[in-house]
Amino acid sequence: MAEVAERGLDKLTQGIAEMTLPFTHIERAFTGNRYGEFRRSIPGYADFACQVNSPAMPTVYRE
Repeated sequence: MAEVAERGLDKLTQGIAEMTLPFTHIERAFTGNRYGEFRRSIPGYADFACQVNSPAMPTVYRE
């Protein structure tokens, strides 16, 4: 990651992360979705949530 960071922000933002970062393992066990599109709340089992209308949806963070 140090080598990637040395490229600098300008260089890193010219491409998409999937092609820029040196991925060696992709974790597929996380649960999440774009809950803001079709739900009024984020389920308690979600590891991540995208496209959330934050002022309208209650948000609770897990530890």
